[in-house]
Order: sequence, then C-alpha cells, then structure tokens
Amino acid sequence: MKRLEKLLYHTCTFTVLISLLLLIFTLIGTGDKNISIGASRYFVILLFSLIITITNMIFEIKSLKIYVKIPIHFAVLFFAFFIIFANGNAFNVESASDFMVVFLVFSFLYALFACIAFFAVRGVKKLDDKMPQKNAKPSEKKDYSPRFK
Repeated sequence: MKRLEKLLYHTCTFTVLISLLLLIFTLIGTGDKNISIGASRYFVILLFSLIITITNMIFEIKSLKIYVKIPIHFAVLFFAFFIIFANGNAFNVESASDFMVVFLVFSFLYALFACIAFFAVRGVKKLDDKMPQKNAKPSEKKDYSPRFK
C-alpha cells in the first residue's frame, strides 16, 4: 500500500510540473493568455508522468550499478517521450533531422535535470550524515564532566 501511495503521489507531482511547464512554454511561444490543456492532452501527460515515476523506481534497485541504471532510465524515458509526444505529432516530427532535434533537446533536458537531481540528493545525504541518528548509542566517553560536585 505504501508503494502505491508513493507511486500516485509522484505521478501527480510530475503531472502538475509537466502541465505547468507546458502552459508556460505555450504562453511564451504564442503569447496567447487564454490557454488551456484539453482532457486528451492531460491524460497523455498523466500517462507520461506515470511512466516517469515507474522508471524512477529503477534507482531503488540495489543490485544494479549506477552506470547501468542511468542508460536504462534514459532509454525508457526517451522511448516513452517519443512514442507519447513526438509520435503523436505534438512536435511535428516528420524527418530524421526533426527527430535529431527532438533527441538533442531531450538529451540536454535530461542531463540538466540529472545534474540538478544529483546535487540535490548529494546535499540531502551530506545533511543526513551531519544529523545525529535516532537510534545511535550514546558514546561511553563523556564530553562533559561537572566541575562542582
């Protein structure tokens, strides 16, 4: 049950973020202030968000090395992105050069978000290492000894 809650929470988070980015890019690109996302496009975004969330679970597998996880993650996300968005003619991919542009933009964004995630996780781990553990045993050597008894 806990895993299902996590899956739904992350899927909804990605759906909101992708929808906001799509709306912002549409606003910047067209300048039209009366923009909206239709139901069919919203369900496509929801499906892509679910795929992102499931793909992110690859990083929870302890038996795989990180240099195996990242290419698998990239390949699955790119395949899903291309099938759902680019092949659905959202980006007008009609030739090999159009595909290459979509691939390069996706690769750049993937690298950017991977760097952000890497440094965020690294920072959280450093903070976690500095925090005292709840189950840590107190040291036998006392740092403080009273002067007045």
